[in-house]
Amino acid sequence: MARLIRHEKPLPKSEEHGSNPNKIIVNQHVIPNKHLLEWSTDGKMVEAYDLRSNEWKTLPTKSPYFCVMRLWDQWTESVMLKSNEDNYQGQIEIMRSEGDFTNPDYVMAYYVLLCVRVWVANKKRPHYPSNFSSISYECNQSELEDNELEMEGPVHVVKGTIDPDSQHMARQVVKMAMNQAFSQWCEKMKSLEWNLYQSDDVNFILSDALYNNFLQGFHVLPISPKQVLIAEPVYNELVKKESLSAKYINSMMRNNAVNYYIKIS
Repeated sequence: MARLIRHEKPLPKSEEHGSNPNKIIVNQHVIPNKHLLEWSTDGKMVEAYDLRSNEWKTLPTKSPYFCVMRLWDQWTESVMLKSNEDNYQGQIEIMRSEGDFTNPDYVMAYYVLLCVRVWVANKKRPHYPSNFSSISYECNQSELEDNELEMEGPVHVVKGTIDPDSQHMARQVVKMAMNQAFSQWCEKMKSLEWNLYQSDDVNFILSDALYNNFLQGFHVLPISPKQVLIAEPVYNELVKKESLSAKYINSMMRNNAVNYYIKIS
């Protein structure tokens, strides 16, 4: 995951627009805070293994270590991601009280969006500071045609702001990429059933391997140290190979991790 120091900082106060005029949450969780807390024994801290330093760290789940700075835009954070997380947490509560989900699509969508979040979080981000620029600028016919004639290759850059280096435009591009990936990957996953698998001995770990696992077709979502959700084709394959165990699932979550994995103390 790209470290926080590589991203922009909030704007200093200015007379016209005030502090942080784009009103973007600065530190944004890749894996939601409430999900991380499932691996906490005190409701605050978790044990994380940092792959970069090869060390265990005891960190609060709200630590910037689990976040990226100013990645997607405010709408994505407050509407798209929040509703997705709320739907998932609602299904988890229903499952724990009634033994099953009432809307498995919410769980699938949460898993897919987690994969999207991890995928985007590990992309390189612009290092230039945020610029407060108008988003209502509209090219005239001459400017549009000049823009079209200057295009090389299949990618057409849409000038959504006066300043093409604006962080606003960068966040818009991230939002569009997340929405497109989410729609495509949900379409791929929507026909799959999910099985709940519980471990009575070895605790499951949670890691940021979700996107790498997704690429390999290993669709497993740890929801707590004792429970994981497994897409039915993966579940059947693990049974067939006699590999259905917390030990094997943990090995995949560990081997495909990008930055860290966490365990219950």
